[in-house]
Amino acid sequence: MMEQYKASCGNVFLRKGPSTKTPVIKLIPTGGIVTAEESPKDGWIYCEYEGMLGYCKANNLTLCENVEYDDDNIGAAFETAIRNARDSLDELEKIVKMML
Repeated sequence: MMEQYKASCGNVFLRKGPSTKTPVIKLIPTGGIVTAEESPKDGWIYCEYEGMLGYCKANNLTLCENVEYDDDNIGAAFETAIRNARDSLDELEKIVKMML
């Protein structure tokens, strides 16, 4: 199940791996919304932000109960939804081709 989290303190780093020693992919500003398919594991959340996948420290994010979209984040949320739908369709197409 997809969950959304809000960057809750300062700037949050999206990293290549679940460690502060891995490179930073993107800086997520306070209030930025990330999407995750899994629950936090070992203090880290594997998530998506603006089309980039990586890890954020779980204690820097707050689970969103009811996400309110505004002009700043509605576009990113829409793009994420479309990208996820396309990925699902691509996977489905691969499965169908294997079955034929």
